[in-house]
Amino acid sequence: SVDLEESDLLLKNLRDTLKKYPSDPVYHHIDRLLDFLTFCYFHKLKLNKKASEFFELVNEDIVKFLTYFNLNFFTALFLNMKMERYQRFDHEEKLFEENKQVIDNINFSTNNTAGYVVFTNYLALSAYYAGEYTEALKHINRLRGRVNIKKYMIADIDMKLFTALLYALTNEQDLCEQILGSAKRQIRIFNKKDVRNIRIFSKIVASTYKPEVYINPELKIRSYVKEFEQCNKNEFKVMQYLKLDEKFINKILSAAKIKI
Repeated sequence: SVDLEESDLLLKNLRDTLKKYPSDPVYHHIDRLLDFLTFCYFHKLKLNKKASEFFELVNEDIVKFLTYFNLNFFTALFLNMKMERYQRFDHEEKLFEENKQVIDNINFSTNNTAGYVVFTNYLALSAYYAGEYTEALKHINRLRGRVNIKKYMIADIDMKLFTALLYALTNEQDLCEQILGSAKRQIRIFNKKDVRNIRIFSKIVASTYKPEVYINPELKIRSYVKEFEQCNKNEFKVMQYLKLDEKFINKILSAAKIKI
């Protein structure tokens, strides 16, 4: 399309401009940001082959990229897109081991609250996909000890729902019920239709410790998952990077001790 051609030309012109000043220290740093923006552009268009080149350039330099720019540029967006990319290719379980190689070297400032929350969610989700639920909980609890996100209510609820899921998967029923109860109290101020997605996800998690209330618990859980996906599309969207696929359903069924 014309827009695509114009955008490609703009990115090329930007890159050509940077190349004219190889000794400029400012342009040298901007070069990596341009790689990031180019990756974002191709990733959003699902032009995966073109995105790969620029993804690798940023990913190979991820420690410097996340640390150097995180207070003046929303670098955490790269982590969201990296998660999307790995999910797109069904490689999300590889993230946990990959993170081990760099995590200790990343100095992500807690002063950047939004970025730090994204960073923590990325690490926790990576651990979740690897089946390392206790490790995922450690990341979340560490964040809660360092940053107060209560004033960001939907983000706070989103994290509580994920924490409740992790407690459910580690057979911590009491803790699971407590945190679900806290999330439910928070959404009382909203119109019920607006937060139906949150209430449905709470039911999915709660089904792990009381499946007997359903005549056919597996069928009910599957219907909840389908309903959640249908209504989780407004400004109160939660669990954005959680794949509600067959693996997820099997985890819920297993936690509920329902034979698969």
